[in-house]
Amino acid sequence: MFYIYLECMADIQPDFRTKLMITRKLILFYVVMKKEPLLWRTVLQKQAKNSARPVLTNTLTGIVSSYIDGFPILHVCGAVPKNIRGIGAVQDTFAYQIDISNSFSDMEKYVANIEEEKTFLQEFKSAIEHLLKTGDKGPVLLNITSDVFLKKIKHNLEDTAFSFSRPVDENSASFAIEKIRKAGSAVIFAGAGVKLSDAYNELQELSDILKVPVITSPKGKAVFNNESPLYLGSFGAGSNIIPKTFLKNEKIDVLLAIGTSFNEFSSNCWADEIKNIPTIIQIDIDPKIIGRAFSNTYGVVGDIKATLTHINKKIESLPAGALNHLNANKIINRYKSEFTNFERPEWYNSEATPIKIPRLLKDIREGFTEDNVTIYNDNGSCIFWTNHYLMLRKGWNFESSLGFCSMGYAFPAAIGGYFGAPKRTHIAIAGDGSVIMNGNELKTASEYNALVFFIVFNDGAHGVVKHSTELLFNRALPGTAYKKIDFVQFANNFGVEGYRIDKPGQINKKFIQELQKKNKPILFDCRVDSKDIGPYGERIKQVASQLSNNA
Repeated sequence: MFYIYLECMADIQPDFRTKLMITRKLILFYVVMKKEPLLWRTVLQKQAKNSARPVLTNTLTGIVSSYIDGFPILHVCGAVPKNIRGIGAVQDTFAYQIDISNSFSDMEKYVANIEEEKTFLQEFKSAIEHLLKTGDKGPVLLNITSDVFLKKIKHNLEDTAFSFSRPVDENSASFAIEKIRKAGSAVIFAGAGVKLSDAYNELQELSDILKVPVITSPKGKAVFNNESPLYLGSFGAGSNIIPKTFLKNEKIDVLLAIGTSFNEFSSNCWADEIKNIPTIIQIDIDPKIIGRAFSNTYGVVGDIKATLTHINKKIESLPAGALNHLNANKIINRYKSEFTNFERPEWYNSEATPIKIPRLLKDIREGFTEDNVTIYNDNGSCIFWTNHYLMLRKGWNFESSLGFCSMGYAFPAAIGGYFGAPKRTHIAIAGDGSVIMNGNELKTASEYNALVFFIVFNDGAHGVVKHSTELLFNRALPGTAYKKIDFVQFANNFGVEGYRIDKPGQINKKFIQELQKKNKPILFDCRVDSKDIGPYGERIKQVASQLSNNA
């Protein structure tokens, strides 16, 4: 395997800084608004001399995930040269009448098969326009023959320059403002779309103006300050107690849904608490998801950052005191004094061994005290444990892949995150089942010295499946429990330094600071109890109900 580097400049208005994230099989571009020229160092990955077709098929789950999650990914693959295609070259699927790149067309925003040097720049520009300029984001594929890969292509700055605008549907936004003004009560429900639009400040400003409760989806956990007096918690998979109770008990006239798709995990299986709210105002760049889950929805289609900027200005121009009746500070404080947000609060401070996962998450929060931390949360039981018990510090970021919910996400995502933002602290949280799937990415971390803390919940089981089948069928599904793996030895074999964690307090500020001085990737093999059932009991009941209804 080798890499080819292509450098080019592009002047985009407003400008972007593109953070390059490298994994073994994908090149990930996280796009962040910033007013400065953009320098792209595009890493094109290619396998062997003739073809990279297995690389293309190996990316399938990741590409579907990025499409559903709305992540802009430049997906680059090498292909057999045109002059030997179809006659049986190694990894040439055309010899068997299979065009793999076209099979990706339903899951990519744009697909280009580049077979000649002269078409590269135009196709590259089109790909970048689809990557950044179009409404809802997603992956684009450049399938490039290996002979074109080897060419040195001349280019000018103008070759990849294009303009970018953020239109606002002012009529729909005005209607939404009027609905909010006339409402007796309102709640903000914020999802990951806020992050994709870099609308953190605009969301904070709106909440400060309205002074209404703010709830986040599991995937949007970091889009609003978890320490804010207005924050109730997360709702959906692993819901916190306060937002769930608030939505159930309070009369809410308007739910302002910002950047959330209301899929199964973000809506808590399309909960009645949301369905029964008279008016849902849903703001999103993707018109396909607006009103998809709930019929009582009024949509505002547009870029979230631009739309919230417009709404905030219009609300601020209203007469003084026009929205004072929405101020919910007293009722928020009452709920926070009457309820805890945790299903098992005693586990959060437990001194028991093996260590309880809630206590482990508390130790992680207290051990990493800086404000530039990014958490990458895997799928499986981690979805529920981490969403429910991990309270993010201000400035922390939280990445998860809940669109397609594929296992094995966190380790490679954190490695890519390190290369994109090496000055941040990166923490990958995964269960032992996920690590078995993609744990070999530790070799990538070791080889390139990706400074990541890899945290493994090691309970010797596929927790959600084990507990679900025990509760639903009175027995665990065969293969869902196994002897615990020694992940310290596992990590050492890949050149990553590993530590066993089995007692509360082992992860602490002093210990973390000492490890950070080592300037190398670190793995924690956290021995937790397989008998502990996470905050997914409600989820199991929902699955049982679905099975019963479909029987």
